[in-house]
Parts: sequence; structure tokens; C-alpha cells
Amino acid sequence: MHKSLIALAAAATLLLTQSPTRSLGAETNGVQNVSLEESASVSASWAPSVWPATHWSLPYVRVLVEAQILSLYEVEMLNRRIGPDGLISSAYFETYASRTLKTILPGTVLSSNSMTREQMADTLYRMITYSSYEAMPTPEQLDRDQLIWKDAEHFSGVGYQASLALRWTGIASGNDGYYHPQRLVTAAEVLTTLAKTKENRLRTPLQPAPEEPVVQTTETCTEAAAPELSTSDVNETSSGL
Repeated sequence: MHKSLIALAAAATLLLTQSPTRSLGAETNGVQNVSLEESASVSASWAPSVWPATHWSLPYVRVLVEAQILSLYEVEMLNRRIGPDGLISSAYFETYASRTLKTILPGTVLSSNSMTREQMADTLYRMITYSSYEAMPTPEQLDRDQLIWKDAEHFSGVGYQASLALRWTGIASGNDGYYHPQRLVTAAEVLTTLAKTKENRLRTPLQPAPEEPVVQTTETCTEAAAPELSTSDVNETSSGL
């Protein structure tokens, strides 16, 4: 297991340092010539070469760096090579997911191909259940709660239940009830999804926890405290899955 994780990390680093493309089939243009030594520490303002300060995903990326899932070097190389909105390969995703969940699926073969949102949901769901990282809802629970996507017909089948389970836990949220399963995922979406997987406080679950049932009352309820990431920090229409 330990050797497999090391191999995954080494492969991703090799891809980062050697890949000349922003996304599959697109050449890189205008890469900033800033030395890695200019990268700021986690607690300080990051240099623009590390990650764009105005990008909605920055708070999530910081969470992964603070958790030591990614290094500043890796974040900066991602930014230089593909940028937050560049398409990311399944090799990157599975490498970073294996660090987050401290596991690797048997028979994993790293691929330089881009992946769809459906594929990412399916892979992440299988890694969570395989590692027993946290409990996932059963199909019966999903049926009872009547969770659906408005674009369910666009799923190929492999990731539909997985995406609903991730929606139930708050890792996935979609966009106005749509999941867009065949859209290719970006670096920002991958890192945001893994930050939500790592930190429960970043999630927005649709269901209350079993031990905290919703109680009807005639008294006026105060609004729940806002999450630590304010809407000024995060674009709510673009938040990972």
C-alpha cells in the first residue's frame, strides 16, 4: 500500500514537470517566468504564479495545502501548466484523491486522459467506500429522499448513483439541480471536490445528520451561522462537483 502511494505521487510529479499542455491537445501559451522560490508561505498572500488570488477555488486550494495533501510546488506547477480552468487528467485526480483518503483502488492504472464529472464521481465514490473513509447512503436512502438530477438522462450509467451519494453527503452540489455528467473536469473542480471530501465544514449536505433531526416549532428560528467560506471568497456557481 505504502509503495503504491509513493508510485502514484512520483507519476503525478513526472506528469507535472514534463507535460507541455494546458489540456489534452492544447498548447501552453504565456507561461509566467517566475521562480518557485518566489512562492509565498501558506499563511501569507500567495504570489500570482502559485494560484490566481481572484479565482473562486483559492480557499479550497489553501485547505489542501494546509492539510499537506498538495505542496505549494505542486499547486504552482498546476497553475503554470494548465491553470485553474484547464482540463486535468485522471492521473492527477487519483493521485491527489489517494492522498486525501489514504488509499488506492486495486488495479489502478494512471491515465493522462481527461475525465468527465461522471467518471470523477464514480472513482471518488468507490475510493471512499473501499477505504471506509466515511459512510455513504444506501440506494434505499437515496430512493427515500427522492434525490435526482434534472439531467439524469445524460449519465452513461456508471456514475449516477455515485453522484447522488456524493450530493447527499454534500461533497457534490451540481448547479441548479443539473450535474453535467459528460463535461470534462478542471483543476479547480478537482481540488475543490477533494477539499470538500477532506473538510466536512466546506460541505452543504441536503440531509440533516440522523442524530440531529429537524424539529418543528412555533417559535421563530434564528438563521444558522454562515460557513467559514463566505460568498465573497467562493463563487457558489462553481464549487467542484
